[in-house]
Amino acid sequence: LAIITEVLEDGRRDGTFRADLPLTLATKAFFGALDEMVTSWILSPRDYDLVSQAAPMVDLFLRGAGVGERAERPHPALAAGRMRS
Repeated sequence: LAIITEVLEDGRRDGTFRADLPLTLATKAFFGALDEMVTSWILSPRDYDLVSQAAPMVDLFLRGAGVGERAERPHPALAAGRMRS
């Protein structure tokens, strides 16, 4: 986990990542995604190349699932205070 946290900290410092990025949450989320990918691959018939899944997973983590400006606005539930960010 330390190397993921270090990369995220560096990215916060150099402006690659948001200054308010919650490091512990982001580190655990990224590690959890990697762990699930590897675990699923090990337990599956391995009918796909695990390495080929790395770039799309990193892209999802870095750019999210949103589209354009909508991705930059808070979700209505967050804006209404129903969820904590």
